[in-house]
Amino acid sequence: MGFGICLLGYLLVIVDSFGGGLIGWPLLVFGFLKLSYVKSDFKTASVLSAIAFFLSFVSIAPIFDFITTDGALYKSAYAAYVALGAAVHAAYLIPLRKLTSDAGAETLAVKAATTLYFTELYYLWALLALFIPPLGAGVFGAGRYVTKYVAGGLNFLFLYNCFAKLTTKRQKQKEDLFLESEKEKLAKKLQNSKKGGDKNSHDKHS
Repeated sequence: MGFGICLLGYLLVIVDSFGGGLIGWPLLVFGFLKLSYVKSDFKTASVLSAIAFFLSFVSIAPIFDFITTDGALYKSAYAAYVALGAAVHAAYLIPLRKLTSDAGAETLAVKAATTLYFTELYYLWALLALFIPPLGAGVFGAGRYVTKYVAGGLNFLFLYNCFAKLTTKRQKQKEDLFLESEKEKLAKKLQNSKKGGDKNSHDKHS
């Protein structure tokens, strides 16, 4: 379905500060695109992930001294990257909440909502810290990083649960439909055979 690809991609995006997003975002583009065959809403997440790939270069730019983290250019570009990250999570978690609910996986649906709220809290904090420096320094700065990796961990675990449970459930549904279809075909064959036998018996008596 695409969950496995998204799982790997998201793991790399978590370490985007070290360039993981350069590989992770394209994987998410492909993974969400595969999921869009199940639910078209995931196309939005795929498109936003493609844009995030290009903006992810800003997250590693300071490593190579291309731009400084204090400059207006970096702050503007990084603010756009953070806002886009928040949009990507909303674009995939909201449809997943609906998908899991429709599949009868209510526990996963609740986890989708909890993960979304916590993740958006991190992105709001990261955005405010960018323009209000005290929110990104000292204890607040440490708290923000902890929140980032907790949010990343929640998303990773949620995707893993979808991969382990939802995909298996959908596969079982396909198998059940196949078996039901085969049963119907067999019943029709038996019914036709019975009609043919009754007709032959009637012809003999005539």
